[in-house]
Amino acid sequence: MSGLKEKAGDRFVALDSPFNHVEQGKIIIPQMRYEPLMDNEEQHIAEMAAYFRQQVESKKHLGMLVLFASGRAMNRFLEHVTDLRLMLLVQGDQPRYRLVELHRKRVESGERSVLVGLQSFARRSRFKRRSAKPGAYP
Repeated sequence: MSGLKEKAGDRFVALDSPFNHVEQGKIIIPQMRYEPLMDNEEQHIAEMAAYFRQQVESKKHLGMLVLFASGRAMNRFLEHVTDLRLMLLVQGDQPRYRLVELHRKRVESGERSVLVGLQSFARRSRFKRRSAKPGAYP
């Protein structure tokens, strides 16, 4: 209950999520050798890019969303995956709604697609599943 201060008489209720996350997606947070600290930034980003490349090559995931805390980290990551750039839909290249629409169309047609952006990209985007295919969004 982060950020809430309990006062006498306050009541709290825990509710189940209205989203079916189990069927709609998977969060993958791999164990990394390097922590995402400024002292390790380059090593961490290189390691992350290598892991991402493995995931893309495995073809396990049709649609992916890769988020970053800073534009600098996102741009450094993109420098490591220039050969994959055509499959990446990157925040700032086009309006957010257009990127999400392209991503949805790619996934629904069976193409692999990756949205890359800042944390704020996901907060302001609606990824509501409309199809039976994992990774398919409106």
